[in-house]
Amino acid sequence: CAGAFKNFRSLYNITSSDYIEEWSLTDAQLTATEGAGKSGSLFCFSTSKRFIFKTIRPSEVTALLAIMPEYYTYCQENEDSLIMRMLGLYEFQNIHILVFTNIMWTGYGIPAKIDKIFDLKGRKSKTWRLYGEEKESEKGVYKDKHLERLFYTGQLRDDLVSQIEKDVNLLKSYNLMDYSLLIATRETKNARNLQPDSTNPSCYGSTKFRSHNGGFAVKGEILFVGIIDCLTYYGLMKQCANSLKSLFWNEQQISTVNANLYAERFLQFTTAIFPSGEEKPVIPFRPREATGTEDHLAMIIEGIRKLLKNASDSFPKNLSQKHFTNNFEHHVSLNQNGREAVKVIVETAPAAFAKLRYLSNCTTELLASELLIDTLPLQANKRLEYNSNGTVKGESVPSQSGKFLISTIPSCEAEDIQ
Repeated sequence: CAGAFKNFRSLYNITSSDYIEEWSLTDAQLTATEGAGKSGSLFCFSTSKRFIFKTIRPSEVTALLAIMPEYYTYCQENEDSLIMRMLGLYEFQNIHILVFTNIMWTGYGIPAKIDKIFDLKGRKSKTWRLYGEEKESEKGVYKDKHLERLFYTGQLRDDLVSQIEKDVNLLKSYNLMDYSLLIATRETKNARNLQPDSTNPSCYGSTKFRSHNGGFAVKGEILFVGIIDCLTYYGLMKQCANSLKSLFWNEQQISTVNANLYAERFLQFTTAIFPSGEEKPVIPFRPREATGTEDHLAMIIEGIRKLLKNASDSFPKNLSQKHFTNNFEHHVSLNQNGREAVKVIVETAPAAFAKLRYLSNCTTELLASELLIDTLPLQANKRLEYNSNGTVKGESVPSQSGKFLISTIPSCEAEDIQ
């Protein structure tokens, strides 16, 4: 398929001489490193980091050869495709090497400074992991569990989401899955960097998503976006992996799912992280004058915290009806308006709630520490809760880390809980 890849390179305005010259590597440059994923593949950059070569498995070679004819036609008809641009396939001593373009190449000899790189699959984070799986460190690449932002792309948003959908539908039609959306961000305050340049060789024919030195401009930054690692076929091995992992996690937490489900989940995710409209400005918090109700809520929370500090995590092995209905009065010393006062706090069904905390893996010590809330955060984060008719039924405030929510509820709701 050498002729086919030559046509690919011509499609992206890459001459044979440029392609060959990029592989005139020095000994220092000829160093392969392992990627951030679990595949064990080795990567190496070309001279100017324009191209990347990567070792791939025989199954990926089979998948690539199967899609080649339609893939080439697809790339001809979709110049803005975000699927990684594959330029060559080689075999040396039973090692298969794929050459493709570097999504973050800017067209200049010196690579652009990249602030963050995200490798996203659209799956939910696992609550626990098998021994040996990657933890927080992902070799400088952020995964789904690290994503704490959205990407506002303005007028390009609909075209971007539509192109991702087209690309994903092609991959789905060949039963391919486990691909990733690579997003690299580069902050820029230089107006020159925000001007499109269709003559830059990093465009590779794309006038939309690579027009700004290999990326596209949004408010205050350049985004480099592409779909990578897209040659994994959902065959027997992946089906077995799906069966095994499904014993421990649901289908939203694993990447080894069938191609249809993977595509559906991937598209829902990309639609969500590229929201329509403009990013809303952040309004700085200005403390408002504290009210008596806030002081009262702070006193209640402090009383419960003191009660929990002395509470036990133990509970009877078998709970009877009385454990769900009994009440206990506690006399707690609290500060009220600068003076110490003893208040009565009635605790409902302590044994039942102790078991609920145990089932939620929450100790009384943890809960007590979460209720240590300073006045300013309480004042800033307190929210009123409303009935369906618009009347106020209570108020709520998040705990110290935001893990829990403390709410006041009407007496009738407390009776319903019992």
